[in-house]
Amino acid sequence: MTSIPGPQENLWTAAVRQHPDHAQGYAERWRRIEASGKDIHGEARLIDAMAPRRARILDAGCGTGRLGGHLARAGHRVVGVDLDPS
Repeated sequence: MTSIPGPQENLWTAAVRQHPDHAQGYAERWRRIEASGKDIHGEARLIDAMAPRRARILDAGCGTGRLGGHLARAGHRVVGVDLDPS
């Protein structure tokens, strides 16, 4: 079996090293989209529709908690983890 080499550096770590304010910009982007009146919860509604009621959900790479927050408000038990502390 041939293995495919992965990146030399974690992609998130590389992005933050190149742009230290990346996480803040990401969060601000979602705030602007929501403020413009656009629906930002479509992904969360899809997960909610597919998961059993009160499911345990791991939101890996949760970022600002947009999806996990919506799912928790819908009654799921959510744990969110992210490499970026902000």
